[in-house]
Amino acid sequence: MKAIGAKETDAVLEATDGTCVCGKMLTSMVQKVGCLDAVLPMLDVGIKNASKTSIGYMEFIHGLIEETPFPEVSFEIVMTKLSFLHFQEKLFSEMDWVLKLSGKLVVIDIEITKEDFKETKDMIERRRDCSHGLNRSRQEFVSLYENVGYKLDKKEGTRIPVRLSA
Repeated sequence: MKAIGAKETDAVLEATDGTCVCGKMLTSMVQKVGCLDAVLPMLDVGIKNASKTSIGYMEFIHGLIEETPFPEVSFEIVMTKLSFLHFQEKLFSEMDWVLKLSGKLVVIDIEITKEDFKETKDMIERRRDCSHGLNRSRQEFVSLYENVGYKLDKKEGTRIPVRLSA
């Protein structure tokens, strides 16, 4: 989370992650954290987890990022975790609406490293979760940023081995 470079005056929105795990980690570094999700049980988990610790200001908001309840350019940092599997490219423009001009967009998501595994992984995920869209490669994520005019400052990865067996 330190790599984000948050400042104590920053307002942060974690979009489409009701548990607000990443936002919770930033509360000691920023002024406030908003957590927006359309799934009430996810928000309930986030509220419950946040109440177990003494953290900074957090607000949990029930709603859709596509119908953001926030005014334009409200946040210095907008972040999302594991959401592009569901929302695809449209999420960029929706998050851009509330992001200040000099703000930072932080995307934490899964990337597929082997193209031949991509279709199988998508098939498995759709059986597990009907809202699953598609997994992307690192280059596909980079292209998403470039297509909407963002400058990609940093890209990091953690390899997680996956084995499928019958």
